[in-house]
Amino acid sequence: MNWNVSMTAKYAKEDRDKIVELGFRNVTLFEKENLDIECKNCYHRYLNFSFQIQRPPECNGSPSEARYINFGDYRDPEIERMHTNLGIRTFVVETLYTPPHASLPVHSDERPLDNHVKINISYASDDSCIRWWSPKSGSLSVKSYQDAIITDRENYNLLYKTTTNKPSLVNVGQLHDTYNPSDLGRWTLCFVPVHMDGSYIQWDEALEIYKDYIA
Repeated sequence: MNWNVSMTAKYAKEDRDKIVELGFRNVTLFEKENLDIECKNCYHRYLNFSFQIQRPPECNGSPSEARYINFGDYRDPEIERMHTNLGIRTFVVETLYTPPHASLPVHSDERPLDNHVKINISYASDDSCIRWWSPKSGSLSVKSYQDAIITDRENYNLLYKTTTNKPSLVNVGQLHDTYNPSDLGRWTLCFVPVHMDGSYIQWDEALEIYKDYIA
């Protein structure tokens, strides 16, 4: 299997690098259990696939440094077969790595904020998770990636959290982070689906498109 690993800019690679470079530099673990129980889950759904997503050989080990990998032109054949049948396509395949005892900063994958989705699967401890946040007061204007890299979580409410150790539909257009308190590294393989015209698939659209796969 040739994963054709590439760091060629696709899907705002420079922005992903900023998250890794700026975010992990000074971010410490932040564990918070009180969720907003009134919050509607517009962030995550598990997906039931009849196939196994292939794990890249790069997604192994527990290095101490954060990593971002863009897999260039590689596409998982089973994901592609499914997307073709659904009338959509995969825009990019990428991996984000959270080291042991570390946390990705709160961020959004898009600016301004939206509700576009990814299919994620993590190779990680059951203690690690992805979490979604909102400001405690006022609204947040996200016009640049610097606006959306947030390290002071005390000013944000935790809305929802879940593990993604099995295939998951996740809303990455809203503010989210990762949390990895374990001794093992957290590798997350991400597929960014888009409409055939290249536009992002938003949450409500995704629920309809993937309805036969949602657990």
